[in-house]
Amino acid sequence: MASASEGFPFLYRPMVTAAFGAGLGIVFFNLLSDTGCLIALCLFSVLGFGSWRLGLLPQRTFCLVLVFFLLRCLLLPELTLPDSLLRPFNIMRESLLTITEHLFPREDASLLFAMLWGHNDSLDPLLQAAYRGAGVSHILALSGLHVSFVVMALNRIAGRISLRLRLGLTTILLFAYCAITAFPPSLLRATVMCLCPLAAEALGRKKDQPSSIAFAALFILACTPGALFDIGFQLSFGAVIAIALLHRPITGALHLPCELAENLSISICGLLGTLPLTAYHFQEMALLSLFANLLILPLVPFAFLCSLAVCFLGLVYEPLGFFLAPTARFLLGGMNAAAAAVAELPLSIIPLSQPSILSCGLFYGAMLAFSPYCLLEKPGKTYLGMGLIAAGLFFVL
Repeated sequence: MASASEGFPFLYRPMVTAAFGAGLGIVFFNLLSDTGCLIALCLFSVLGFGSWRLGLLPQRTFCLVLVFFLLRCLLLPELTLPDSLLRPFNIMRESLLTITEHLFPREDASLLFAMLWGHNDSLDPLLQAAYRGAGVSHILALSGLHVSFVVMALNRIAGRISLRLRLGLTTILLFAYCAITAFPPSLLRATVMCLCPLAAEALGRKKDQPSSIAFAALFILACTPGALFDIGFQLSFGAVIAIALLHRPITGALHLPCELAENLSISICGLLGTLPLTAYHFQEMALLSLFANLLILPLVPFAFLCSLAVCFLGLVYEPLGFFLAPTARFLLGGMNAAAAAVAELPLSIIPLSQPSILSCGLFYGAMLAFSPYCLLEKPGKTYLGMGLIAAGLFFVL
């Protein structure tokens, strides 16, 4: 691997390089005409072959994956699972939506539709505005946060069984949950990322977070190339990429107790990773997002798991669901009250100018420059990172 990285300023990860090639191939397919796509196919095929002959492994991987995804977009439709396989999960989703509506008042039910089952159409506008104003809208979107709760509960129940059996159970459980919620990209990303370390451990291989993130992106884009332009996909990957790049440097810079530094660092990274995309899509920033996350997130796992248990128990025996629902309603009420209180504070949301796509790319490039994956010496990393931030601000202004 050292030879592959020689002369390359960043740690070489084949999966990460492939993910960049896949993204650019999909962008070319959407921007270029049929003739332009054919020219791009020929050009990058030649570049890939030349890179292979010269031993330039990162460049070869990038070019060949780009060609593969261009061909995939040109020749194949988006992949879907058979209706016969999905029908039981669709029936289960409808049953869960119905029981949620029976067990909870309208406001809480609309929140749980989004937070548990990925059904955002009926979300109460005032509630949605409160969570958005507090900068904690990610609680309402199925993502890694929710997968971690499911896996945490499974590990508590089945923690003593063999690793391979736990991997199988986790895969089945998370696939069922993804199918019930209609496979949202953010939940798929979290599911694949969760399974990658378990699979690596079961196979005796080393865990690698950047490769897990890139593999999740490749898996989703291979099935559904159009997911690249989905806001949920972009925000989900933006947050987790920033965590992978900056979590260690920020944690080390925070002179706080270990657990507090870890949690605060994750919140800061999530904010930085979604900020360029939030500014691009919504032209606003939740100024108190960091404070709101520290205030509300401790309640979320209890509210999520309790509500999930109430809905499934209510599906089996409805009176039991009604008996346990008040506990879940109490926790949801605490979340809602905290989000509304933060959203009502002065300057909770500030307007921003819409950055260009180039500016967003430069900001993410700065994060990469400051990360441990940049092989430049420290003065060079600092100059490169600051230069990219300055260029990003210049193109915004």
